[in-house]
Amino acid sequence: MLPKARKTKIDFDALGDQMLQLKEKLMREGVPEDAEAAYRYLYAYSLTPRSAEMAPAALTGLLDEAAAALDDGARERARRAARDLAACCMSPGSP
Repeated sequence: MLPKARKTKIDFDALGDQMLQLKEKLMREGVPEDAEAAYRYLYAYSLTPRSAEMAPAALTGLLDEAAAALDDGARERARRAARDLAACCMSPGSP
């Protein structure tokens, strides 16, 4: 594990479990067709340490592209939900 990552308050076990559950759901149900849901998941991913593995310009481009289909209210709802989704993995004892 990266030395800086060890110093964070991220519960990597919970993050891994959540990512596995999301992957299984996506494999089972497919990628959401709902633009707000797609943006929510992408934004949540952008808040995780794993997003550092992606080129920042590529991630920004994907976020901009996904956000273009949404109005301001939908973007804000998606961001709030994404922060909640990502926050569950940032504290010890997360499910």
